[in-house]
Amino acid sequence: IFVTKYKGKVATLNSAQMLEALNDFQNIASRLSKLYAYAALNKATHASDESVVKFYSNIVQKYSIIMAKLTFFSLELSKLSDAKINELTSTDKGMKEYKYFLDRSAAFKKHMLSDETEMYATRMMPSSSSAWQKLYDMMLSKLRFNIGGEEKILPELVKSFTSPKTEVRREAADA
Repeated sequence: IFVTKYKGKVATLNSAQMLEALNDFQNIASRLSKLYAYAALNKATHASDESVVKFYSNIVQKYSIIMAKLTFFSLELSKLSDAKINELTSTDKGMKEYKYFLDRSAAFKKHMLSDETEMYATRMMPSSSSAWQKLYDMMLSKLRFNIGGEEKILPELVKSFTSPKTEVRREAADA
């Protein structure tokens, strides 16, 4: 709904419409960020659980797809002129709260690539550096260490290094 309502129209919005668009975008981004953070933290604490890793991978993929669809909004905001930003933020109290954000978006336009390249970069997010991170995490989650006759995973090994008992720390170092 957001895409069909605003794509290609951002420069023509009045201050009330822009405020609605910015609030909608903020709500979408906030919810996505919370879901992404939950999945990442859950994976960090349960790295050896395949269902958790699969859930995380699924969230990252969906996050990337949604953000790629929403990239147009940031691109169109960055193309707003200073005069348009001043027009939007000078009369509406709610829009004044977004003035800094709009000014920063406009200032960033000189660093933006073409629309197609920016969208491509967003779509490629889960298959670029995060793919290496996923491989690294998978490799670490498979590591097992024998400490005191028990099989331990890496975070448990690291925790053993802080034990007040010398023999536990020594065993961890030897593992």
